[in-house]
Amino acid sequence: MSSIGDSLLGSKLLPSEVVLVPKPTLEDFSLEGYLKDYKGFAKISRARHVGQYCSDLAAEGYRIARDELKQSTFDTAAYVELCRILTQYTGGTTDQDSDWILNTNMKAKSEDTEINAEFDRARKRNSKQESMRALTRHVELLQKVGRMDEAIKKLQDNRDSCPDVRAQGELHIEMARISQLLYRWMQITTFLQRVESVLPDPPQALKAEMAVMRAQASFGSCEWESAVNRILQLRVDVLRDTGVFERGVVTARDIALYGTLAGLAAHGRDKVKSMLIDSMAFRQFLDQIPECQRLLQSYYDSNYGDALARLDSILSFCKIDPVIGPHVSQLYQRILENLVVLYVKPFASLSIEKMARVLSSDAATMERLLVKMIEKGRISARIDGATGFLVKHTEDPRDTALKRTEEIHSAFLLQTELMKYRIQYLEEESVVGSSRGAQYRK
Repeated sequence: MSSIGDSLLGSKLLPSEVVLVPKPTLEDFSLEGYLKDYKGFAKISRARHVGQYCSDLAAEGYRIARDELKQSTFDTAAYVELCRILTQYTGGTTDQDSDWILNTNMKAKSEDTEINAEFDRARKRNSKQESMRALTRHVELLQKVGRMDEAIKKLQDNRDSCPDVRAQGELHIEMARISQLLYRWMQITTFLQRVESVLPDPPQALKAEMAVMRAQASFGSCEWESAVNRILQLRVDVLRDTGVFERGVVTARDIALYGTLAGLAAHGRDKVKSMLIDSMAFRQFLDQIPECQRLLQSYYDSNYGDALARLDSILSFCKIDPVIGPHVSQLYQRILENLVVLYVKPFASLSIEKMARVLSSDAATMERLLVKMIEKGRISARIDGATGFLVKHTEDPRDTALKRTEEIHSAFLLQTELMKYRIQYLEEESVVGSSRGAQYRK
């Protein structure tokens, strides 16, 4: 029923991959605690990601992935592959469950046969309702054996068989859910747009689930401002009551991380305060990871050293997260630039060496960063190479007065020109009116 090539994990499980990140330094971190609120393929993919990219946690990550896969899927090919990889951490021994593999393959084949028979009956009766039930079962089976792309294709190929608008909406939301498991953010957006086109007013539970998907897709696409705006519309109690967290794909901790990091990357000090720190709704998410609350407060208080230390700690955890991990470098750069803007704001000139010490860097690295920020227009200043100071551009009051005078003069000339054209127009109209009156009198 499944092969390694078809599996959700499949050939991606390469034990020889280079390990990229150390164990997270986040306070009270444990891999079991991190993964406990995820379920099914979401838990499997996250545990596998840890196994691939963190040597200190590799054995535990692969073990958790294997156990969850055995408990909640029919993906025997991925199970065999995980067991093979785990032998590298157990001295060549394996506890592969051959009976489970055999029974699971038989169960999957039996269910596939039943579904095919159900499809045949539906075609003979020309019943769209029965066809949709068989399609739903088949898609669920494909997901259980790890054939996610085939499940999406199956849904796309059967859109015309939907008996009503509601069924079309359910079909598209299922495609969005599978895309969410695969971290395909553009596909999620596309499928959600299709849901809204056929279900303009979806049920509350579906509306909440779609809101979370959109927020996660915005973050995954590096649309930081959009992600923050969407996250601030979420409510912990609504997501809990509508069962969004029960799906085990996105947790309240995830939303706190997305909102904190995207907010620090997208906005300056004042907006971070008004949008995140003072938001009672977002604070309920922050309760799941207090370190984010402390980071936001340190940023607002201009406590640069503490803010950077907390940011490093949080990002060390985010590096093992398959959603945030690919964007850690970009997030750090954006947040660091915002800290630099915040640092230089009160000064007309300042020592680059001193700024580097405060921001846990060295003078050469800080100077390169400042050059880039000046080129991008984020800072209006110049670097004095002789003194090692950053000197901000300040306008001379006389230059400002001269510039304003020139603007007034230009506006006056424009008004004069327009008035001249207006007079000319009225004179021409007067001549034309007089000639028409003479013709009428004749």
